[in-house]
Amino acid sequence: MGGISSLGVGSGLNANAIVQQLVSAERAGPERRLVRAETEITTQLSAYASLKSQVAEFSSAIDGLKDLSGGKKASPTNTDAFTVSATAEAALGSYNIEVLALAQGESRASVAFNSRDEAMGTGSLSLAVGDDEPIVFTLTEENNSLTAIRDAINNAEELPVTASLINDGSGERLVLQSTRTGAAEAITVSVTDDDGDDADGAGLSRLAESSFEVLTAAQDASLRVNGLAITRSTNQISDALDGITLTLKAPSASGAETVAVTADNSRTTAALDKFIKAYNTLSDSIGKNTVFDAETGQGGPLLGDGTLRSLESAMRNTLLTTTDPQGNVRSLVDLGLSTNASGTVSRSGSALEDALSADPDGVNALLDRLGEALEARMGRFDGSKGLVATRIEGFEARLDGLDDQRERLNRRLAAVEARYTREFSALDGLIAGMNQTSNYLSAQLGALNSGGRG
Repeated sequence: MGGISSLGVGSGLNANAIVQQLVSAERAGPERRLVRAETEITTQLSAYASLKSQVAEFSSAIDGLKDLSGGKKASPTNTDAFTVSATAEAALGSYNIEVLALAQGESRASVAFNSRDEAMGTGSLSLAVGDDEPIVFTLTEENNSLTAIRDAINNAEELPVTASLINDGSGERLVLQSTRTGAAEAITVSVTDDDGDDADGAGLSRLAESSFEVLTAAQDASLRVNGLAITRSTNQISDALDGITLTLKAPSASGAETVAVTADNSRTTAALDKFIKAYNTLSDSIGKNTVFDAETGQGGPLLGDGTLRSLESAMRNTLLTTTDPQGNVRSLVDLGLSTNASGTVSRSGSALEDALSADPDGVNALLDRLGEALEARMGRFDGSKGLVATRIEGFEARLDGLDDQRERLNRRLAAVEARYTREFSALDGLIAGMNQTSNYLSAQLGALNSGGRG
């Protein structure tokens, strides 16, 4: 008998299809269980990944409740003449402020020269601002053009002067601008001309101080605060009024302007509102993931999850905490906070504003204690070592385990397929042999029958 070259050729059966159907039947049950488990764990993992970011946001909001303090604000903060900012050290009250003149730095321009490349002679040029030690530039035939002198001044980092070359129509002029303001910050220029005469108007003497025109004189800022005259060397003044910084912009066009300094509790209000929003987001997410619908009999992906029950309990219990009285403030209820049946927190009425107006330190102390208490309770849930992260690691490990199960299933079914193939191959060969024997016997019987008739 010849060998069977293809499965089913000998028997006439579609053995390959039969083998595949048998293997598929064995795969169906385990595969359904794996897919169902993967879908469930993936859904739980996704829910926990979202919860992790919400827990982190809630922890950030909790941290914002700590170390709050009342501030001060100035109004208006910006006028045509000046801007004003206030810190907590500013005294409450109002101030009449009038800007008389701005502080300015001195600028000077040399006489006009025919070309910026013109040689100015050799020797030394000294520049200073105010009481600073002069900076000395040695000029030789290689570096004594107006361009070279300008570049040398601008490259001298310790010199508070910028230099430029401006052509005003009469020629090139070297313009010096002090970067410091104030009447005491005038620019001083002196030369030592190698020709021995520093005032002959020739050579380097052409850059002597007498040849420079004052374009803008060094000047102090001057203003009146509640009628009191004040001068400063800069346009930013933070030492005239405690906790108040004035930045002068222009002389007042219409007399004194009134600035009112009042209490600013916006930081406290914003911190509490951020806390409420983060609390509600996390609480709502916990609710959606653990809900049970009695009508459909369906539950959320994390129904019965012990970690979330502990988290929700920690959040709600802290909200109900009362503390030693701080004036009339003992709990968040005294600040207008309340919860509804679903656990959502809201703030209504003017209780917070009234409490901040009456006792801002008491309100901030209450929120600080709340922040400390919540931080202590949330610490075991948040962070890379917290319960939420641990649960995520557990879900990921279970998914890895399912991958291993699928790999083992594939190996087992590959062995099953090989066994079925061997069995059907043997059957195919057996049937092929039987068919050959049958054909042989039929042929012999046919021959006998033919011989008998002859």
